[in-house]
Amino acid sequence: MQNEVFIGTYRIGFENVDLFGQITDNGGFFDLCPDKNKAHMKVGLTDENWDATVSIILHESMEFILLRANCAHAPINDTCASLSNRLFVLTHSQLDEACDRQAGFISDALPALETAWKKYHKKKE
Repeated sequence: MQNEVFIGTYRIGFENVDLFGQITDNGGFFDLCPDKNKAHMKVGLTDENWDATVSIILHESMEFILLRANCAHAPINDTCASLSNRLFVLTHSQLDEACDRQAGFISDALPALETAWKKYHKKKE
């Protein structure tokens, strides 16, 4: 059984990101440079709640944007360098720019993500 489905390639800011739906997980993550070409973002499709899936793509895309904008900072004693320990610091102008970038990505990606989510849940019935 395939663990993920390709949803499409979408623009975030100045770069393209391949979006995948995960059918074995309900979380999300991204890889900035998996094939030295473009980033990959993966969003879980297994949650019964569509709102939870939207929350995942909102979280991952904003984290991606803020990381690319150099707004993510690691605590000085963070020896594992985990993204979950990052602190995001940004100005109001940077927040505005991040929201602009996210809005374009979400507007383009959400219809196809919803189609994949519905298809996954239809198969389960």
